Amino acid sequence: MTPQSTDTAVPMMKKWLRGGLITLAALQTVASVWQYVFPRSFYDDFPTVRLDPAYNEHLVSDVGGLGLALTAMSRGRCLRLSVRREADVTKRGRSARR
Repeated sequence: MTPQSTDTAVPMMKKWLRGGLITLAALQTVASVWQYVFPRSFYDDFPTVRLDPAYNEHLVSDVGGLGLALTAMSRGRCLRLSVRREADVTKRGRSARR
């Protein structure tokens, strides 16, 4: 790749990565909030949960809490990608002026 194509490929890849992380975090948020707040409803109504062992409210709500923690980490990473990109643009602008 030439330097010019690399300069445009990395921001484009970060856009796709950020979009994918946001989509996964949104879907995980819906399932995790449902699981954490309404564990019995989640167990009864979510399609594949019936294949699991007998209902255990503590286990279901703990897994929902884990999902919320993973969602927070994904969203944090999205923000960090945005901040880094802005810092990279600022740094390039400064080096171009010199």
